[in-house]
Amino acid sequence: MVGGGPAGCYAAWTAAEKGLSCWLLEEHTAIGLPRHDPGWLIESPFTEQLADRIKENIRIRRMTAFRVRDPFTGEVREEIPGGGYIVRRDLLERELAIRAANAGTRILLNTRCTGFLKENGRVIGVKTNREDLPELRAGVVICADGLHSARDGLAAGEITSDENLDFGSGVNLELANLKDAEPGTGELYLTEADRELNYKHLVIHEEGQCFLSFSSLSNFEEVRERTDNILSKKLRRAQCLHIGGYQSRRHSGLFLNTIAKDGVLFIGDASGGGGAIHGMIQGYLAAAVAARAIEKMDCSISTLALYHKLVTETFQGALFYWFFVQENYGTFADWMERMRKIRVPKV
Repeated sequence: MVGGGPAGCYAAWTAAEKGLSCWLLEEHTAIGLPRHDPGWLIESPFTEQLADRIKENIRIRRMTAFRVRDPFTGEVREEIPGGGYIVRRDLLERELAIRAANAGTRILLNTRCTGFLKENGRVIGVKTNREDLPELRAGVVICADGLHSARDGLAAGEITSDENLDFGSGVNLELANLKDAEPGTGELYLTEADRELNYKHLVIHEEGQCFLSFSSLSNFEEVRERTDNILSKKLRRAQCLHIGGYQSRRHSGLFLNTIAKDGVLFIGDASGGGGAIHGMIQGYLAAAVAARAIEKMDCSISTLALYHKLVTETFQGALFYWFFVQENYGTFADWMERMRKIRVPKV
């Protein structure tokens, strides 16, 4: 497994539980850091099962509502009961890594994969930046190396082309002293009149505490000082507790045309997908298909193609296509209702 985010950790947990010899490689010095996600787990049957499995070890809060609002008037355009769960993403990833390790996964931190190890054109492992472990062979490599995979990671040159590289970046802020915000809710501000206020998504964890993204720290400070909208009023006295960078892709959520090849499967953001829950479901499917392939001693695309088929069938009509929800689903309520109908097949 390449990448210690939720998709990679869940894949490692699943693979180890299925009895596979599993290594999880993470380029940073800690699982869960740097933190760059607000911690929203969208509602689905899989989300409920996950919450039930981990709730004794970490705080995971059931949402009471997801609201779509006008930033100028404060009008609530959609109020959707529930919405899923809110959790600190760093704690979630660490918990998944603990489960994976307890099941037998070996975790290597500060280990960056620099490319695939190939034999006759087929992936048989990865190359790393470590002098003591320059190569690591594997029956199947599961790539969960994030959004950057398509630009300069393992997916680059393997399953992506220039048309996929529509990247953006910014800062994800943990804020305290937020005003007039209900804990355990999500608020999405939408307006075509002002791009600085459009698609601002508050994930409100506790009283006065939330996560919110901006293009830069100065952009946050500029928005906070404005007096012409409701969002700025909420943020007026907010203080930063943590600043994390993030990458985005305009069409994140649309899976790439190829997510499986001989000896390798791509999951989560590395596959073009979006959303932590979608990534973890992919992690389960990839690990289960890999276990079947290794048992058959056939890790070619003829066996691994089952993974692509299962991903397509599982998420049919229920993609985490965040920036195009209204264009494709009409309303956020309709979109979230489709998420509630996701059923993960047993493999």
